[in-house]
Amino acid sequence: MDQHKIKKALESCLDLEMPRPCGANDKRICKSIRNGELQESVLDETIRRMLELILKAVDNQDRQSYDKVDHHKLARKIAAKSMVLVIDFHKI
Repeated sequence: MDQHKIKKALESCLDLEMPRPCGANDKRICKSIRNGELQESVLDETIRRMLELILKAVDNQDRQSYDKVDHHKLARKIAAKSMVLVIDFHKI
Protein backbone atom coordinates (compact mmCIF):
# COMPACT_ATOMS: atom_id res chain seq x y z
CA MET A 1 0.00 0.00 0.00
CA ASP A 2 1.44 3.38 -0.90
CA GLN A 3 1.79 6.28 1.53
CA HIS A 4 -1.24 8.16 0.20
CA LYS A 5 -3.51 5.13 0.67
CA ILE A 6 -2.17 4.51 4.18
CA LYS A 7 -2.81 8.16 5.09
CA LYS A 8 -6.39 7.98 3.75
CA ALA A 9 -6.99 4.70 5.59
CA LEU A 10 -5.83 6.09 8.93
CA GLU A 11 -7.78 9.32 8.46
CA SER A 12 -10.88 7.22 7.69
CA CYS A 13 -10.47 5.26 10.96
CA LEU A 14 -9.48 2.05 9.19
CA ASP A 15 -7.44 0.86 12.14
CA LEU A 16 -6.82 -2.79 11.45
CA GLU A 17 -4.98 -3.96 8.37
CA MET A 18 -5.44 -7.53 7.20
CA PRO A 19 -3.58 -9.63 6.45
CA ARG A 20 -0.89 -8.61 8.86
CA PRO A 21 1.47 -6.19 7.09
CA CYS A 22 4.66 -7.39 8.87
CA GLY A 23 5.85 -3.84 9.54
CA ALA A 24 6.18 -2.64 5.94
CA ASN A 25 3.58 0.08 6.41
CA ASP A 26 5.00 1.17 9.77
CA LYS A 27 7.91 2.76 7.94
CA ARG A 28 5.55 4.46 5.50
CA ILE A 29 3.47 5.87 8.35
CA CYS A 30 6.58 7.21 10.10
CA LYS A 31 7.79 8.74 6.85
CA SER A 32 4.40 10.38 6.27
CA ILE A 33 4.52 11.92 9.75
CA ARG A 34 8.10 13.13 9.29
CA ASN A 35 7.19 14.66 5.91
CA GLY A 36 4.17 16.41 7.40
CA GLU A 37 1.77 14.46 5.16
CA LEU A 38 0.07 12.82 8.15
CA GLN A 39 -0.68 14.44 11.49
CA GLU A 40 0.75 12.54 14.45
CA SER A 41 -2.59 13.07 16.21
CA VAL A 42 -4.27 10.85 13.57
CA LEU A 43 -1.90 8.02 14.47
CA ASP A 44 -2.44 8.70 18.18
CA GLU A 45 -6.21 8.31 17.74
CA THR A 46 -5.73 5.09 15.78
CA ILE A 47 -3.55 3.67 18.54
CA ARG A 48 -6.01 4.81 21.22
CA ARG A 49 -8.90 3.00 19.48
CA MET A 50 -6.87 -0.19 19.06
CA LEU A 51 -5.77 -0.16 22.72
CA GLU A 52 -9.36 0.37 23.86
CA LEU A 53 -10.44 -2.63 21.78
CA ILE A 54 -7.65 -4.80 23.21
CA LEU A 55 -8.44 -3.77 26.79
CA LYS A 56 -12.17 -4.47 26.29
CA ALA A 57 -11.34 -7.93 24.97
CA VAL A 58 -9.07 -8.65 27.94
CA ASP A 59 -11.66 -7.34 30.43
CA ASN A 60 -14.39 -9.51 28.90
CA GLN A 61 -12.25 -12.60 28.50
CA ASP A 62 -13.37 -14.23 31.76
CA ARG A 63 -17.02 -13.21 31.43
CA GLN A 64 -17.65 -14.76 28.03
CA SER A 65 -18.77 -18.29 27.38
CA TYR A 66 -18.33 -20.03 24.07
CA ASP A 67 -20.66 -22.66 22.71
CA LYS A 68 -19.23 -23.89 19.44
CA VAL A 69 -22.53 -25.27 18.10
CA ASP A 70 -24.54 -22.12 18.95
CA HIS A 71 -21.79 -19.90 17.61
CA HIS A 72 -21.74 -21.83 14.33
CA LYS A 73 -25.54 -21.57 14.00
CA LEU A 74 -25.39 -17.83 14.60
CA ALA A 75 -22.56 -17.40 12.07
CA ARG A 76 -24.53 -19.29 9.41
CA LYS A 77 -27.64 -17.19 10.10
CA ILE A 78 -25.67 -13.93 9.83
CA ALA A 79 -23.92 -15.11 6.66
CA ALA A 80 -27.23 -16.08 5.05
CA LYS A 81 -28.75 -12.67 5.81
CA SER A 82 -25.74 -10.77 4.54
CA MET A 83 -25.15 -12.60 1.26
CA VAL A 84 -25.10 -10.54 -1.89
CA LEU A 85 -25.88 -12.03 -5.27
CA VAL A 86 -23.38 -10.89 -7.86
CA ILE A 87 -24.21 -11.38 -11.51
CA ASP A 88 -21.27 -11.25 -13.89
CA PHE A 89 -22.88 -9.82 -16.99
CA HIS A 90 -19.49 -9.11 -18.56
CA LYS A 91 -18.01 -12.57 -17.86
CA ILE A 92 -15.13 -11.08 -15.88
